[in-house]
Amino acid sequence: CERRAVTVIDVPALDISRECPKCGTLGENTSNLFVTCPGCGHTEDQDINAAIILLRRGKTAARKAAPKTLESW
Repeated sequence: CERRAVTVIDVPALDISRECPKCGTLGENTSNLFVTCPGCGHTEDQDINAAIILLRRGKTAARKAAPKTLESW
């Protein structure tokens, strides 16, 4: 990664498929393809939900690591 000037950020993956991207409530573990938030009722595909949460956590971690270079995010 250093040869191509790519920054790798470690993002915690705990509860990514259970956390609601709308309100942050943690739902129950489920084997269903879709997950529904018990807090706000938002329904999302588990894989899409996990991608949204990982992106959000990655952006937060990146801002903390280098706040001046990521202001345009």
